[in-house]
Order: sequence, then structure tokens, then C-alpha cells
Amino acid sequence: MKRAVCLIIVLLFYPTPNQVSAQDVSFEASVDTKQVQLGASLQLTLTFTGVQNVPAPDLSQAIADFDVQYLGPSTRISIVNGQYSSMVAHIYVLSPNKIGKFQIPPLSVNISGQTLTSEPIDIEVVDTPVSHAPPLSSQGQEDSQNIASLDDKIFLTLEAGKKQAYLHEKISVTVKLFVTGLSVRDIQLPELKPFGFEADQWSRPQQYTQTVGGIQYQVVEFNTFLSPTRTGPLEVGPAKLMCSLLFRRSQRRSPFDHFDDMLGGDLFEDFFGGVQKRDMVLQSANLNVDVLELPEENKPKDFSGAVGQFEFKAQASPNQVKAGDPITLRLTIQGEGNLKSVQLPAIKEDENFKVYDPQVKEENGTKVLEQVLIPKTEKVTEIPALNFSYFDTQSLSYKTIAQGPFPIEVAKPEATETFKIVETPQEGMKSPLAESLGRDIVFIKEHPGNLRPIGSHVYKSFLFWCLVIFSLVGFAVTLVVFHRQQRLKTDVVYARRLKAPLAAKKGLAAAQKLIEKEDPREFYDGLFQTLKEYLGHKFHLPAGTISVVEISQLLKAKRQEALSEKIKSIFDECEMVRYASATVDKTKMKEIFQKTQEIIDALERVNG
Repeated sequence: MKRAVCLIIVLLFYPTPNQVSAQDVSFEASVDTKQVQLGASLQLTLTFTGVQNVPAPDLSQAIADFDVQYLGPSTRISIVNGQYSSMVAHIYVLSPNKIGKFQIPPLSVNISGQTLTSEPIDIEVVDTPVSHAPPLSSQGQEDSQNIASLDDKIFLTLEAGKKQAYLHEKISVTVKLFVTGLSVRDIQLPELKPFGFEADQWSRPQQYTQTVGGIQYQVVEFNTFLSPTRTGPLEVGPAKLMCSLLFRRSQRRSPFDHFDDMLGGDLFEDFFGGVQKRDMVLQSANLNVDVLELPEENKPKDFSGAVGQFEFKAQASPNQVKAGDPITLRLTIQGEGNLKSVQLPAIKEDENFKVYDPQVKEENGTKVLEQVLIPKTEKVTEIPALNFSYFDTQSLSYKTIAQGPFPIEVAKPEATETFKIVETPQEGMKSPLAESLGRDIVFIKEHPGNLRPIGSHVYKSFLFWCLVIFSLVGFAVTLVVFHRQQRLKTDVVYARRLKAPLAAKKGLAAAQKLIEKEDPREFYDGLFQTLKEYLGHKFHLPAGTISVVEISQLLKAKRQEALSEKIKSIFDECEMVRYASATVDKTKMKEIFQKTQEIIDALERVNG
């Protein structure tokens, strides 16, 4: 259902060729862990960026000492402001065959005549269990130790656009949250208390994937700007971020699914339990920034502390008035810099103008000053010029922008006219004549409206309760179905166990046809592979490591020694016919076929 909905959305909003911009093609390989226990498995993801349709590379012969199983593709397409991007990830499960240190070699693919190669990845296979998450019940000091052990799974970084800046210069600051192999929810905005800086608000976080050291991380990036208010060496940080970790026993997930957890997670998983949430606080390292004094050479006298790159505009209207009429002077500054430290020039009162206090507003990277001027006499012919000076951080020099003077025509007022009183409008003020009707007076209704018996309520009707019960039952069924589908996607052991009887049924059907054809060699070979594949799915074992000894140990632990002997006899008979060229007839093939069916039926009644 999710794939169908995504396909419909893509078709509806698929951009035209004029809207699509070119995107570079890239290829990288990553794993979910670099240390794995023999008998377990790890996930290998081949990610192709900038393409839509890439066939899954065949890795069966490319990676030695591992059994390779292809799980399937995962795609992501986004269109933001006409910019089109696509990503395809092919996911494989690697099951090691022996203990030691190995390397996934560089993998090469050819896309549109271009050969792309991934970096090699070192893998260590051990014979002891590998812990990737802290225990669910640990508390106190143990919690701190366990969380510290997750440093390679989740961590926070703090970066600055520059390590040396001038006083009041705007510095970009980035906080990144890296996560791999964990489910994270309830991510809060970072806390940063920079002493000696003014901080802007955090912008909307960005989400993407990034490979570091062969491991693919899900990244949430936060950006803001800092402006130093003092000189000298200053320290920024540490940045702190609060979030919650969800612990699950077994997961095999798409590399894009972690974004869903970060954005709020899954209500259905919490409803059914099996997930424990733990709050944690991540902390980054500190940053050192050297803040320089602004140069005194060539500093303008009207310089007020603006640092960056700015545009300054001014206009006055109306330009034809009578003496005593108001004129509005509007000054606008926008650009890259700390607008909080920018002071706009203003006209001071003199013998020509009566001046009111200016109103200053700042929003969306623009600072606006509006000031009301009243010419006192018709002899005034212009509003004086205004200068704005700032320090340009690109040319490392002072610059001055001049606006004006602004010519005006002031006429002499008529004898019957008097000077007007001009007041600057204040936000939040209401007219004293405004009246809120309907509070003190209850109006007579012209129409009574719809009438109903006293005591009649919707919640007392039979139909209402039928709808409520039907909705609850439907919701419960949806939750059960969704939980089962999620478990099939995330729990490999459970999925393989369900797949075992289906695979066995298909293999036995093929073997039965070979009985009728009286082809003993093909029959025994197919029966051997069917039983081996069934046991691998049933007990979650790599197909290449299944042996009679290993199966016997597992069944002995479950007190099923009789089944162990039967399986051994079937394996021996298959080996004898396949390699010793023993002579068998159709009756013998039917007997071992029946015995194999009985063993599979008995194993299906064994838990685990």
C-alpha cells in the first residue's frame, strides 16, 4: 500500500524536463556494523544517488568468505523547489562462514558508460556475541557506561563556518546528529549557550545520509548564526541535544526508515510494546573562535558597527506638501550580517523639520526604519542626504552608501488651515468606539431553528454505539496486520521461520515430479537441497554452514534426539546416491520422500 501511494504521488508531481536539474551520479557501499558474530549476519547497502533504475549487482562471487542474500531495493525520490533528486539502495545480508578479519573489496558498477567504484570495508567476525545496544534494565552508573559504548552508533558534532572572525561578524554554526543502527525519537533542538556571542534562531533541520568510515549514518543537521560581541579568543559550545532511544531485539530495515523514527516514530509499535524508550543527552566537543578587532584605519565617523555585506535604500513621500504636513522617510537595509548590531541613520530635529521618533522593524533579513518629518516652513527644499557605513568582510575594508538628498516642494498653508497633529500608530491599540455586540444584549431569534426532545443525545442511540464498536474492531485488526507486516520486514529470524515450510513445500513438489520421471540422481540432489534450505530457514543458519553435527546439537537441546537420527539417515542416504552412484528404485525414492515429509511435519511442531 505504501509503495502504491508513493508511486501515485511521483506520477502526479513528476517534473517536466524544464523543471528537472541535472544531478551527479554517485555510488557508495556501507554496512550496519563492522563486527559480527559467526552465525549472525550483517547488512550491506549499495547506495546509488542521482539515478532511478539500477539493477541489483550480483555479489555472489564478488565477496569471499560470506554467504550473500539479496533482500531487495529501497528508493527515495524528492522534488524541492524544482530540484529533483533520486536515490536507489540495494540491500544484502552477509552471513560469515568463518572467524577472522576480512575485507569487502572495492565494488565497481557501470552506469551509462561511467565506472563507479566503492571504498573497501573491513569486517571482523568473532565467536562471541556482539552487543550493539545497552541492556533494557540497566540504571544509574551502568546507563552512563552503556550509553558511552554507543559512541560509534550515535554522536553529535559542532562545526563553525570559520575559526577567525571580526567583531559583530556573522558566523555560521552547524550541529549534526549522526545515527546508525538505532531508532531515535523525540529529537529536540540543540542547546547552545555561547558566552560572548549573539545567537539567531535555529533554522529548519535538514535530513540526509552520509557515509563515514564505511558506515552509513542518518544525519539530522541544525544551522544557526552567531555574532561575537567581544574580541579575543572565545569558546563556543558544547552543543547539547536531548533525544530518546528505542531498543528492539532484531531489526533489518531500509536505510531510509530511520528518518521516520526521527520525525516522530511509529504509534503502532509503541501500542503493542516490545519497545523500550530511554532518554539521553548528547554533547559535542567545543569550538574555539578568535575574534579580531575592527581596523581603525579609514574607519568612517558615522560607522555604527555594521559588519557584513549590505544594501541601503531610502525614499521619502510625499514630495509635495504644505508647511505642517507630514512626510514619511523610509530607510531599508538588507544583506548578510548581524542586523541586530546595525543602527540606521535618522534625521535630527532642526530649524527646518519637526522630527518624531523613528519606528524600527526587523524581519526576514531586512531592517526597516520609518520616520515622520514635518517641514516647519515653505522655505525647505530638500531632506538632507543620509549615509550608511559598514565593514565589508569580503574586501576587508569600510564602505559607505549614500542616499539623497531628497528634493521636496513645500507650499505655504492657507490662512484657515492649522497645523496637523501627527501621531505614530501603535500596534495593539483599539478604537474606543469599537463595540463588541452580543455580550450584554441577548437578541430575540427570528427563527427557532431545529427542535429536539429534551434528553435526546446522539451518544444514547444504538447506531452511534454500533459505529463506535465497528471502528474499534477495525482499528484493532489494522494494528494486528500492520504489526505482523512490520515484524516480517524487521525480524529476519521470524521471517525465515515462516518462509521455511513454504520453501519446503515447493521443493517437495519438485522432488515428487522427479519420482515419476525415475531420475534418482536429480531426485536425491533436489531432496537434499530442499531439506538443507528448510533447516537453514527453520534455525536461522547460513546455508553454507549447515551440518548434521550442528543440527543434532540444536535438536538435542530441544530434546528431539529421534528427529536428529532421522535427519542423519536421510543425509547419509542422499550422499550415498549423489556421490557413490548407488542403485535405487522408485519404491525406495517414495520411502525417503515420505520420511522427509514426516520429518518436516515434526519439525514444524517444534518451537524455535
